[in-house]
Amino acid sequence: MIKPNPDLTHYNLEDFVTDLSFISWVLLPNPELSAYWENVRFSHPEQIKNMEQASKIISGITLKPAIFDQQEEDVLWDNIAAKTTIHQISHTTKLWRIISTAAVLLLVGGAFFLYQANRQVTYITAFGEKRTIILPDHSQVVLNANSKLHYLKNWGSNKKREVWISGEAFFVVNHLHQSGTILPGDNFVVHAGQLAIEVLGTTFNVNDRRGLINVSLVTGKVSLAVKAKKFVMKPGEVFEYQSGQDTIIRKKTKAVQKIVWRNNKLEFSQTPVIEVFKQIEDLYGYKVVVRNPKILEKKLTGTFVTGSESAFLKGLSIALDITFTKSSSKQLIVQ
Repeated sequence: MIKPNPDLTHYNLEDFVTDLSFISWVLLPNPELSAYWENVRFSHPEQIKNMEQASKIISGITLKPAIFDQQEEDVLWDNIAAKTTIHQISHTTKLWRIISTAAVLLLVGGAFFLYQANRQVTYITAFGEKRTIILPDHSQVVLNANSKLHYLKNWGSNKKREVWISGEAFFVVNHLHQSGTILPGDNFVVHAGQLAIEVLGTTFNVNDRRGLINVSLVTGKVSLAVKAKKFVMKPGEVFEYQSGQDTIIRKKTKAVQKIVWRNNKLEFSQTPVIEVFKQIEDLYGYKVVVRNPKILEKKLTGTFVTGSESAFLKGLSIALDITFTKSSSKQLIVQ
């Protein structure tokens, strides 16, 4: 049995949503749990609203496969074990049902967030979906498909605002500095691989995929740091960093061309078709297999809508005069 938490006086919505006993009561109720949580409702009427909201969140969760490495998986199960007291198990299946319930990862709105022991918050989006995230300082992040963002939950004026990104995200950073000395908390830092992107308040895009980091500045001012070297960006500029190198390259591409994905679009200008296929792999999770090598000589120009996978592929088929065939092994055959 999962042991209920005896002290609920200071519980908030997050505490209920991550309480293993409460999760079990919502998803796999039994008489003992029902008696306990109904008594909580009676004894703590001030918590009824939080309990009802938490119940709706848990009941609306859709479990999808999340992509995370072995270290993250170990942390997850360690956290579950640390919060779970098992007194007696009569059947293996019963244990598995309880552990499965405890392993709910709060998949809300198509992305999941995991509060780890050090209060780290992690968001992961699946292929083909986006997520808008409001950070503790009210900065906004639009997380593109197949991407990951994490940060420490507790931010303060004496600490830098720091986030870590892999994949692609668009940032609208809340400007906190008003006048006088710049406090540590006024700074906002995005970590992408070996690259540190530091700002005060601005809007910019970061794409970190396949060992290549691309930063596009829309407004404000950004400082890029890598291996003790710093580079300053101006609005409209695009900088590119190849993992393992010690230099950053300024690209001629305009920044606005890099952020149309927020509106479910991709814009190409004489783009080699191999780069287009990489976009398909990154956004939808396919492995693109080209049967005719001559196709790789093609280039693409135009703006395409990505909100519908089938419509996007249909548009590419017409523009490039090619055909796409899906296989059962998540391959996309191009001919």
